[in-house]
Amino acid sequence: NELTHEAVNSALVVDSPNSEAYDSWASNTQDDAPVLHYDFHIFDITNENEMLLEGAKPKLIERGPYAYKKMSEKFDIEWHNHGEYV
Repeated sequence: NELTHEAVNSALVVDSPNSEAYDSWASNTQDDAPVLHYDFHIFDITNENEMLLEGAKPKLIERGPYAYKKMSEKFDIEWHNHGEYV
């Protein structure tokens, strides 16, 4: 449907500083901006010497979760080829 396509296109495509989605694309530091949140785990080897010297299977302890938010702000934005690329 053409109306749906236009609505999605205007909400997601950033092809100029006048685009509807430009502010949230350029920075996610505003209060209402979408936040990139990451959780990850690390595995710690507890028998490193036995593993390296004797060929033992590694014994692992899971550490975490560790979490962080990724905040970004673009700067010195230059538009080229009529908004085809930045």
